[in-house]
Amino acid sequence: MVPFLLVVVLAALIITNFVNFQLFGFYLSGWAWVTIFVVSVLRISAHIRHVKFPVWIWVPWSVMVAVYAFSGYEYAWQSAAQILCPLVAGMAFSTYRMDASRLGVIDTAMRAGYVAFLLAFVAHYGPRSLAAVSFSASSPGAISAVCFQSYFLARYLMAGRRQVDLLLYLSALAIPVIGMNRGPLAASVALAVLALMPISLTRRILIGGLGIAVGLAAFYSPKIQSKMFLSGKGALSDLRYDNPDLYMTGRKAMWDSLLEGCEEKPWFGHGGNADRTWLLSRGFYLYLPHNDWLRVRFNYGWVGVALYLATMIAQVAHGRRKLLVGDRKARALAAAGLSCFVPYAVVMFTDNVLIYCQFFTVPMMMLIGLSYSHASLLAKRSPAKKRARVRIFHPLGAAQQA
Repeated sequence: MVPFLLVVVLAALIITNFVNFQLFGFYLSGWAWVTIFVVSVLRISAHIRHVKFPVWIWVPWSVMVAVYAFSGYEYAWQSAAQILCPLVAGMAFSTYRMDASRLGVIDTAMRAGYVAFLLAFVAHYGPRSLAAVSFSASSPGAISAVCFQSYFLARYLMAGRRQVDLLLYLSALAIPVIGMNRGPLAASVALAVLALMPISLTRRILIGGLGIAVGLAAFYSPKIQSKMFLSGKGALSDLRYDNPDLYMTGRKAMWDSLLEGCEEKPWFGHGGNADRTWLLSRGFYLYLPHNDWLRVRFNYGWVGVALYLATMIAQVAHGRRKLLVGDRKARALAAAGLSCFVPYAVVMFTDNVLIYCQFFTVPMMMLIGLSYSHASLLAKRSPAKKRARVRIFHPLGAAQQA
């Protein structure tokens, strides 16, 4: 049986990518993450002893986010809940009993969810729009596609090299390529090159070279040129922060304003969701800067940036030691979740993925939470063989035996 929470997560991802309207005064995208949060809390409350997720890794960052929510800025508590929602979801997913048969159910659900997502994407934009040079897909859809890329790439490399998995990966890769979503496109390349999967150094170099070639071809295409430069034409040397011709949809002005505020309180920041008040008070009608690293720096200071980065690194390191166990399908599930941190760190420079959690971070932590549940069950059944079965995948080389 498919876990109810998984159905909620996939439904929230798919629906809010293409539909958004107000219900009782709040947008559907808001109801989506709230529903995930509430269902996760209820699941944890009923199965608190079965939580296998390493919460201790996330405690320092979570405490900082919670404490800073007392800063008094508007919607500070809502922002804190959105930031912590993926962690709560990961804890909830780790309470499910993940035996071999359940892994098959999860895979079936992920495939069905992606097919529904892909069909909705094509139906929403239409074949003519997708083929048009001027077409540009929404960033949330492209970001969600990167999460599916990680899942199907891991399945292809680690669960039998089935051609259907490769085709599904390439179809997910095509979404940011066709839409020319700059951040998700860069994140896709980063995933292919640095994924925590058994890809040899030679192949990574070849993938990197191919990625650069595709990137250059895309950069000089009419679509990207019109999106990158106000004049509609530019070169790589024109990609400078101080270039007035660089088309940044108002981001530069917001970033400059936030950087000015960062200088006032560089180490500990202004407080939870302070960036919203800062931007609105300075005449900006948009209050999300499309740069989550800058947002974290403004609200939580350099200490917050360092803490969040250290938390992500610690999670990946712990996962590499504990999760890459069991059969190849279980290892693929874990590698998919852990590899998501690579594109996540990249896309944080260009989008608001930190608080729009249902599009990427919740599915990422879902995969990791399910992997911890499976690893715990495996450890109980054969603790003596646990370490012998661990394989650690390095971003710059092949797998090594632990």
